[in-house]
Amino acid sequence: MNLRTNIYSSISEIDSIGWNACSEDEPYLRHEFFLALEHSINLAEKGIKPVYITMTDQSGKIFACAPAAMKWGNKREFGPEINWLNKGIERHCFNWPKLQVGVPLFPVTGPRLLTLKGEKEQYIKKLLIQALYDITNSNPSIQALNIMHTQPEDADILEKEGWLISQEESSVWYNNNFSSFDHYVASIGHRKRRMMRLDRSSIYDNGIKILTHRGEDIDINFWHEFYLGYEKVCTSHQCKPWLTTAFFEQLHRRIPNSILTFSAYKDNVFLGGVFCLLSKSSLHVQTWSMSKNTPNLCFELVCYKPIEYAIENNIKFINTSVSASHKNYRGFQSEKVVNAHWFCNKELKEIARITLGNKSDYV
Repeated sequence: MNLRTNIYSSISEIDSIGWNACSEDEPYLRHEFFLALEHSINLAEKGIKPVYITMTDQSGKIFACAPAAMKWGNKREFGPEINWLNKGIERHCFNWPKLQVGVPLFPVTGPRLLTLKGEKEQYIKKLLIQALYDITNSNPSIQALNIMHTQPEDADILEKEGWLISQEESSVWYNNNFSSFDHYVASIGHRKRRMMRLDRSSIYDNGIKILTHRGEDIDINFWHEFYLGYEKVCTSHQCKPWLTTAFFEQLHRRIPNSILTFSAYKDNVFLGGVFCLLSKSSLHVQTWSMSKNTPNLCFELVCYKPIEYAIENNIKFINTSVSASHKNYRGFQSEKVVNAHWFCNKELKEIARITLGNKSDYV
């Protein structure tokens, strides 16, 4: 099979049907998701220059693709990589940019080397990996290439080719065929059950209403008050908002059935909410908003309501991205997330290898 490698700076240059055929039903990998990012956020201002890769036959049919970006600066970095990049800068063996395969601004776990399902899937995936080498080697300014938050099976392939593998942790929840939320609660330990009851009673006994909306049921005006709360959350963590109101509005218009929100109100006043991405079998809890500091509301919206929704709708898996102890105390569990790293510079690779061997260096 002869396939040609194509490189694009905008997802709008790529056939949406062909790209989505490889995206494995994951909303954050869909053509529409990247289009919303490009049209609503100044990615260049954040040190991100998209590089979309496709592999096509002579007719132009897409057999494989990968969302990537040239990345400058250490903003919005995840995992231990920033440690060796900073050391590489100090020792003059690394300069920005790097080439990064993944979803810009979102540390969501999933497939990164996207291929059409079929007999030659593994062969095509190796061609896609070779294309990444070729792109990196053809640009002398690139000294590092990484694939972020990828699947373990792909990391195994890459490790055999000499890539270094790093790990992070994500908080996840699995639906073990629970028939109801009460059935689930009965399956966890006494201490967690007691904490859950106290958390939830502090919400509902105070007259707070929790609303669940999906797709076209979401009022387009909701995103304005949601964004104001998101800004407050960012400010409380001493960081600037990365997303925009327009991003949420565009996603709402482009992939409405993949958008799910949980929001809290008291006396018709918005208190907080959470933005989620939904596929057929998984729920990704993504962005948190809080306009008024309300004790335990985060636990209700980020932990309990998603679990309740997953059980009622036969969703098998919930991913909340970054691991946190408060989530694990409330029914979630930590799961390893893998990243793969390849280097043009041998000295930088050695720094990374030493860093990975010394876990006290991790941020």
